[in-house]
Amino acid sequence: MHHFIHEEIPIPGQYRDKFLNFTHFADGLNLLHVTDIMITDYSSIIYEFSMLDRPMLFFSYDREVYEATRGFHRNYIESAPGKVCDTFDDLMTALETHDYEIERVEKFRKENFDNIDRGSSDRFIDWILLKHLKPLN
Repeated sequence: MHHFIHEEIPIPGQYRDKFLNFTHFADGLNLLHVTDIMITDYSSIIYEFSMLDRPMLFFSYDREVYEATRGFHRNYIESAPGKVCDTFDDLMTALETHDYEIERVEKFRKENFDNIDRGSSDRFIDWILLKHLKPLN
């Protein structure tokens, strides 16, 4: 759950084999590697998850209120890297029909990441060790 939410959402007994609460999991980013599809609302975790090239659905049942009170830095529907669902029925239909609009993930990555070559650590080490590390006298 988001850190602003202090009460845990109860999971009815008949759904506990399908819905799990990982609120207190030590490192939420590690959960991304075992996640087949992300369902979120306005979380910034979409940036990390987009690197895995997996589907996302956006459940924005309160989008108008959120936009009026918190605001968006760009058009939410146009920039979301997946299908935006305004109702629970829309969300369930998208899940059942696999209607994720997955092509939006690649577009999102191209718009938000200019260099995805997975060589940044090597470049950083080269920069530190080869260019800026002076020998001690």
